[in-house]
Amino acid sequence: MGPDRRCQSPVEQAISQIDLNQDPKFHAFNPLQRFGANNALASLQLAIQLGYLDPESLKRIIDFGAGHGGPTFVLKTIADLVGARVIALENHPLMRQTFLQSGILPESDLIACDGLDYLSSTPED
Repeated sequence: MGPDRRCQSPVEQAISQIDLNQDPKFHAFNPLQRFGANNALASLQLAIQLGYLDPESLKRIIDFGAGHGGPTFVLKTIADLVGARVIALENHPLMRQTFLQSGILPESDLIACDGLDYLSSTPED
């Protein structure tokens, strides 16, 4: 039996057609950021296609250990399509610096903390 062939919503169709090469920011990324972004996009598209992720239910996306930001770039691209907010968590100062230089998210959405600390101090919404 093949993959799930359910009908896709317009948002799901838009996500399935994302082409990172069309975004100028993607071309400015270093190879590690591009690799992370491509892998994140493929994983998220498959999760949506198989029905494990409903992108239209997203309100807030938290990227634990955002690193250089490649996958966060994909999360932000999807969040923009569905009206969600992305928050990136990264403890390492050099990673945060690279992340901020890429312009993926505003500095206010990149938080220097441990993910468990963030979850324990943030009210659910």
